[in-house]
Amino acid sequence: MTLVIFGSAKKNGFTGQLLQRELSQNRKKYPGPVRFFYCFEHLIAPCSGCGECRQTGRCRHEDLTAFHRDFLAATQLVFAFPVYNGSVPAPLKALLDRFQPYYELHFKGQSPFAKKRPVTVVITAGAKNTTPQPLLSQLKPVFSVTGGQLQRCLLLAGTDGNNPTLTVLNKDEAL
Repeated sequence: MTLVIFGSAKKNGFTGQLLQRELSQNRKKYPGPVRFFYCFEHLIAPCSGCGECRQTGRCRHEDLTAFHRDFLAATQLVFAFPVYNGSVPAPLKALLDRFQPYYELHFKGQSPFAKKRPVTVVITAGAKNTTPQPLLSQLKPVFSVTGGQLQRCLLLAGTDGNNPTLTVLNKDEAL
């Protein structure tokens, strides 16, 4: 199962359109069912740094139980989001912060992610001069503790103007 973690407020905006294009044009890369988690449709409690996950390997908040079930079961991940203020949108950032139990388990040698799974990142940005590397460097620590292996990145930059530019980077091209 492919799990799409969608971090845009607009399902049919530039991010949604680029994501749908990627999924439909490269169907063989995304076999099996595709499930979506729309970050903006959930009130994700922020990580409070309480330390419970350090003790139990689980978060004390129960608002993401279904998400974590899908996240653990996913054989492939897609992160799709627009750039907000040089970073990911707040609901996606809140979700990523709640991955702290995976960090705790990883560093105790108890990671639930035995196999590597491919990750695709779909980014849209208003600014023409946006590059994917700063955003990818924010996500790579997440991938490292959740079995993710970055395979592909799509960046549509310049969406605030009339002529956005699409850059596609694959595993062997500066990822």
